[in-house]
Amino acid sequence: MPRKISLLIALFLSISALSQSSSSTYSAGAIPLNLTSYSSTCNGPVSPLVVVIPAGATVTGIDISYDITAASGAWMSEQNSQIHCQDTGNTESTVSGTGGNLGGTESYSRTGVGIANGVSVTGVLTFEMQAWRTWGGTGCIHFS
Repeated sequence: MPRKISLLIALFLSISALSQSSSSTYSAGAIPLNLTSYSSTCNGPVSPLVVVIPAGATVTGIDISYDITAASGAWMSEQNSQIHCQDTGNTESTVSGTGGNLGGTESYSRTGVGIANGVSVTGVLTFEMQAWRTWGGTGCIHFS
């Protein structure tokens, strides 16, 4: 039985337009994870998160928070993730699990991430969670 790693993501966007901010939460269920490396056919563009922001606002940074749960024998140290902004083509550095060789839920939180900075948009930005695991099963596993 493969170890289970599931992912829930919430992405918060800070915008410089009268100190306004926007937020969005991914709610389409657990995001599947590929084995060994990121795969665009497993997650990323197939599980986008759209953030609606005031038209013409200029992005000054995004705050990101999400949880990845390692279960069924998986370890938190076996999870890797990064956020990609489709509108700029920028991707943040890879973030790896630090919860050690233990199962459980690891919470990730970063503030002021600059992958969408300077963008003056028409009302929407689209982000991708690019995530993968280093153990368990083969290929892309969809967890529920």
